[in-house]
Amino acid sequence: MSKILIFGTGGVGCIYSYVLEKGGAKVTAVCRSNYTAVKEQGITIDSKLWGKVHSSPTPVRTVTEAATHGPFDYILVCSKAFPGTSALIKDAVTPAVTSIILAQNGIGIEEEYHTAYPENTIISGVLYLPTTQTSPGYVSMGPLELFQIGVYPTPSTPPTPSQQSSIEATETFASLFTKGGATCTIHADVQKPRWIKLSANAAWNSMCALTHCDDANLLRSSPGAMHQIRKIMKEVAVLADGVGYPGTITDAEIDKILERMALRKSLFFLAFYPHTHTG
Repeated sequence: MSKILIFGTGGVGCIYSYVLEKGGAKVTAVCRSNYTAVKEQGITIDSKLWGKVHSSPTPVRTVTEAATHGPFDYILVCSKAFPGTSALIKDAVTPAVTSIILAQNGIGIEEEYHTAYPENTIISGVLYLPTTQTSPGYVSMGPLELFQIGVYPTPSTPPTPSQQSSIEATETFASLFTKGGATCTIHADVQKPRWIKLSANAAWNSMCALTHCDDANLLRSSPGAMHQIRKIMKEVAVLADGVGYPGTITDAEIDKILERMALRKSLFFLAFYPHTHTG
């Protein structure tokens, strides 16, 4: 049985706790404000895909406490991608044993982990998972879930023995996700889907934060809203072209994202929106 530590048990961490537990893993979760709720009642998820489901990870308050439940095969980092976060998981990382998975969006997030833990496999992940922790231990999940992962740095062809070991660790983790009823795809170069997701985040998060609208009402607010979103995504496409990923964010990829958002009938507040209210 794989032992997995979840660092950052907010909405994303709670859902992935359920998926991995259902997939057969032993899950320990570092909880902060929701520690008491998770310890006493576990995690309840109201999902548009799976209905009402429940997870019961082993909750801990700190990584140091979590280390007593190790050694861990995987640490799944679900916190925000702030500089210096890599140091916070140090006590739970076993050199050459623990694979570190980054369930975080953004660009350039992996190198600090690769530098801090050179003997460990680093798996970079891009997530599509609309979710909100509505109260401690209670999570609302939208009708979409996808986790795109790949080894960092991108392996050579053919891979070295060390890279092959990292590829196998990635495949094992993906199989846990699949057994848990979720979708996890493996990419030879995960930076390509990472840039595509960045184009969506840069457009939707900024526009929702500036307009104080959820995603659906943003589109209803003005006939020009969709055009403006597309313009921002195209600007990110130009940036991707300039840093070595030409043709990654195509018009077809942009259309796919916009069509999916245009079909949304329920309201969902994008990640930046709540921060404009909470400071």
